[in-house]
Amino acid sequence: MIPVYWIPLVPFLAGLLIMFGRFREATINRVAMSGVVLFNAVTVYQVIRWLQGVAMDFKQPLFHWDEYQFDFSLHMDEVSAVFLCVTAILGALVIRFSHCYMHREPGQTRFFAILMLFLAGMSAVELAGDIDTLFMGWELVGISSFALIGFYRHREFPVRNALKVYTIYRICDIGLLVGAYLQHHALGSTDFHLLSSEILPAHVALPVALLLLLSASGKSGQFPFSFWIPRAMEGPTPSSAIFYGALSIHAGVFLLLRTMPLWEHSLTARVCIGLVGAVTALLATLLGHVQSNIKGQVGYGSVTQVGLMFVELSLGLNHLVLLHFVGNASLRCYQLLVSPSVVAYLLKLQSTASHQGQFSDFALERLLPNKMRSSLFVLASQEAFMETFLNRVVFWFPQWVARHIFGENKTLLEVWTRSMLIALALVAAIAVGLGSPHPAIPFLSGLLASYAVGVVGIYQMPAEKRNLVLDRPRGMAGQYPVAARLMFLSFLGMTGFPITPAFFGEDLLLSSAIHINGGIAIGFTVLFIMNGIVLARTFTRMFLGKEWGRWAPALEA
Repeated sequence: MIPVYWIPLVPFLAGLLIMFGRFREATINRVAMSGVVLFNAVTVYQVIRWLQGVAMDFKQPLFHWDEYQFDFSLHMDEVSAVFLCVTAILGALVIRFSHCYMHREPGQTRFFAILMLFLAGMSAVELAGDIDTLFMGWELVGISSFALIGFYRHREFPVRNALKVYTIYRICDIGLLVGAYLQHHALGSTDFHLLSSEILPAHVALPVALLLLLSASGKSGQFPFSFWIPRAMEGPTPSSAIFYGALSIHAGVFLLLRTMPLWEHSLTARVCIGLVGAVTALLATLLGHVQSNIKGQVGYGSVTQVGLMFVELSLGLNHLVLLHFVGNASLRCYQLLVSPSVVAYLLKLQSTASHQGQFSDFALERLLPNKMRSSLFVLASQEAFMETFLNRVVFWFPQWVARHIFGENKTLLEVWTRSMLIALALVAAIAVGLGSPHPAIPFLSGLLASYAVGVVGIYQMPAEKRNLVLDRPRGMAGQYPVAARLMFLSFLGMTGFPITPAFFGEDLLLSSAIHINGGIAIGFTVLFIMNGIVLARTFTRMFLGKEWGRWAPALEA
């Protein structure tokens, strides 16, 4: 009998095999197709068993320290089954499409490995039985998104936009992290079956619901974060289709569905969710009409439908949301996959001398007065000033922290060392508050080990390269691939990537600290998020962007 944990495990193992297998293109395609076919088979098998009335539950302790225990908890219900089936079908479609689309494309190993890891993360989110397990999959989805947006790592805009999207993800992750710890503090558990606004105190239930709404809005591109959607389309078309047309963009909807027992009895929470969805649907409709490329139009079309799903959630129409998700995910995935062919066909049609027809340019906005249409056009062309607003209200803080506390414009070693020392100082403060350094040991072991890997990576480069000031992109990944890989592993470890010691240690520290002083726990969470943003910015500046050798002589002259 196949256990339910094989659903996320199959694509995870396939991704690792592709990543470390050093295969040729044909073999990579075979491994990816075999992995996704097996993933579909296991998913269908488990869903059929669930439909027959077999309980699909699994709980396995992954980490134990004194009284603290981190469980890998899985549970299948109606919501999980629907999302899993769509993930399996569209995942297979995209990987089959990529077999031809990515033919002879440099970086195939990276592309297919990350795509398989994304399927593992997404299925872990959909099967999660508690918030901790969901956060593991959530982070895997986020780092996969960062890697595939910046897939063309020698171009400026993909790298810049990958960092912007990752920054939004990390900032909005504060909502999920703090919400989880508030729930843990109030209930002593993060299991979803214990969620209830009637059990949680009113002064805890509403803040947790609003924090979860923040996290869901960031991941699903809802107001005021919608502007990142067209920027995320810089990656290959298949990854755009499965991430921002089909699956990742609906992760916020899934989060709100899964945590619905927490906020469904709160009128304030329901109104906030409905307002966010309604404003997003209205703005995204306008923004989609002024996009100059087809991927941006499809992306904003998907955001509009997700906004309507938020409205449906606020009205308690759960089954309609599931039906809406299946239809929107399938349609947007199809639209993005065929978009290159559609563009090629339209260009050919327009260049045909015998073509006498005209394309329809009808839009509902034409029914509005001219002055109002002009105002709406300016608003839409500036993306409702959402990015400007967030730059002035939110993004200035991580930028200030990166520049003045972590010293991101200094050398790579200096930034990495400052990051480690700041984390050590905060951990020491928590240990003093707890009266014992014992709970800090797992986090410190993961932090120091990851830092050591980073130092080894730095010293893989010659002195004149590792001592470069990071005031501009240096593009060293092509020249020093070993250093880039080691630094990426170090970055993942120091930012608490799931399954690393720092991830479990962070969870242990916060679970302990929140019972002593909630302010310290929230401060540690914020700094931990900022640390991830700074290290991502530093890694990006050192290793991504144009190769240094192509333009260094002109700059030095």
